[in-house]
Amino acid sequence: MLRWLRRLLIKALGGVPHAELREAHDELRKVKQALNSYTKFADAIYFYAGNYPAWKAQQEFRNFLSDAGMPLSLQKRHPERRYEYSVDEYLGRIVDAFVVLRQEVNINGKGDSSVLWQESSLPHARGDY
Repeated sequence: MLRWLRRLLIKALGGVPHAELREAHDELRKVKQALNSYTKFADAIYFYAGNYPAWKAQQEFRNFLSDAGMPLSLQKRHPERRYEYSVDEYLGRIVDAFVVLRQEVNINGKGDSSVLWQESSLPHARGDY
């Protein structure tokens, strides 16, 4: 009964009981570990070919197909949907995810220019021409 009264008094005075504080600390540690894993993953794939951001992979893939005489049509309902369209869409999802990350958590890679990540420049960076 005394413990219950003590916890009630601590809460009434705006404090946090030790047990609740320990639970919150354990939860925070788990969230930090998960965030650290995601941060390492994002850092590992943010740059393509050394120092180019992720959009460069999609640009080079599109340029390669164009040079090989198989340019992609950027129309969503193209009649000849082959595997290269699936690869391009996958690379596009990676770029889109980094666009969202850059907006929400303000990530910036070393030496990365934010100019090509801007909405007006991104189609050129991706190779949408």
